[in-house]
Amino acid sequence: MSEDECSVRRKKENQCGNDNVINLRQGQEQFFLSFTGQYEKKMLTGAKIEQIRNGKVIAELPYDFENSAASNVIKLNDQLSLHTTDSLKIRFNDEKEVILYDFKNTPDYGGKRFLGCSFGSYKVGQKSMETKNAYLYIY
Repeated sequence: MSEDECSVRRKKENQCGNDNVINLRQGQEQFFLSFTGQYEKKMLTGAKIEQIRNGKVIAELPYDFENSAASNVIKLNDQLSLHTTDSLKIRFNDEKEVILYDFKNTPDYGGKRFLGCSFGSYKVGQKSMETKNAYLYIY
């Protein structure tokens, strides 16, 4: 990659980092939460998912399971307007919870062509995570 291409790419990354609202890629209207590792065996039925903005719960998010209640993947039913400063708190039946935060848009490329900014990363605890096709992985 040439120095000019690197400079353009950095500008796009900065542009996406300045977005306040998380963008989904075209054709992706919903978020999915996939529980693996230490969370895979958690009983997800009856879990509570809250969207928090500025320290206040603004919504309790309805969800379904991707395939069945035995699934470890939750599909959020709302057209979620997620801001970069929001957090999602997931409380399990055993009262343990996990918080997702620090949502970021990242540049989306098709080949070498810049397609726009879309949801690219978030944090769970101290771990930085990348999204894959609107799936948020929690492990």
